[in-house]
Amino acid sequence: FKLCRYGIHCKLEKIKRKEEAGMNRDNKGFSLVELLVVIAVMAILAGVGLQGFGLVANGNMKKTAGLLNEELRTVQKNSKNIYADYYWQLVIENDDGRYKVEIIRMNKKTITNPDGSTTDILDPEVYDSQELPSRMKLQFTCGTSKIDMPISEGNMLVVTYHKGSGAIDRVESDAISKGLTNEADLNDVYAKEKAAELGFAEQNENLQIEVTSDSISSTKSVTAYFNTGKVVSK
Repeated sequence: FKLCRYGIHCKLEKIKRKEEAGMNRDNKGFSLVELLVVIAVMAILAGVGLQGFGLVANGNMKKTAGLLNEELRTVQKNSKNIYADYYWQLVIENDDGRYKVEIIRMNKKTITNPDGSTTDILDPEVYDSQELPSRMKLQFTCGTSKIDMPISEGNMLVVTYHKGSGAIDRVESDAISKGLTNEADLNDVYAKEKAAELGFAEQNENLQIEVTSDSISSTKSVTAYFNTGKVVSK
């Protein structure tokens, strides 16, 4: 009986020692090969993630350029109505880093003054509104000027079309006004009036809007020609 007990005790001791030996082996950590495999897998996953992020940014750039192209074409087409008693504008606004593009129909409206006389005014109506994808940046060049003017936060770009022809009549922006203030003895108020007056009519080549992103280095552009209003995307 004692031998049996002793034998059982010995077997239990052997099992315990094997378990402890296994635990010791498990606590040795990663081998060099295992560590290299983990690093390689992490590098592959990081590369795939960056590539996917770049694809998303490129897709958003294409979508932004496509929306701008579509809206510009719509305004140009609508402006060809020679019998309309209104004209059209395209407005791109930067609201807290998010861009919104709107098509505005400027309706002619007659109001009666207190003295009985009448006055014709323009009553703006939003015809269409589109919010552009996030994390995009827009800037534009106008006419023969090759200076990139950003549509920065709180700023807007207004493109007014000539009624009946579909051509661009004028382009207005706070960025244009700020550019004009560099001239001698030109204050902000006069600069805005001058921008509206000139409307870049003398620089009658084209309006080019560029779409960029901080995530990738490529750009997309949409060009509208002053004389015809024709729109081309690149």
